[in-house]
Amino acid sequence: RASPRRHAGAILGLIGLQVVLGLAAIGTGKGFWITNAHVLNGFLILALSFVFAVRAVRGISPEAVLAKAGRSV
Repeated sequence: RASPRRHAGAILGLIGLQVVLGLAAIGTGKGFWITNAHVLNGFLILALSFVFAVRAVRGISPEAVLAKAGRSV
């Protein structure tokens, strides 16, 4: 069972990537692929934050949810 720190670290890492992608999108004049990566990363942050919050309230670890879905962590 992973600790909440691990999940927080994953979210913070994605937020760091989001900042880099945002700066790259601006720097490239809003290039198509960079902008799409920026938007998809934002969606991933939102989705993971939601899943982690719901599982924290229910007391179910995110790893158990991913394992049930057939994905490894």
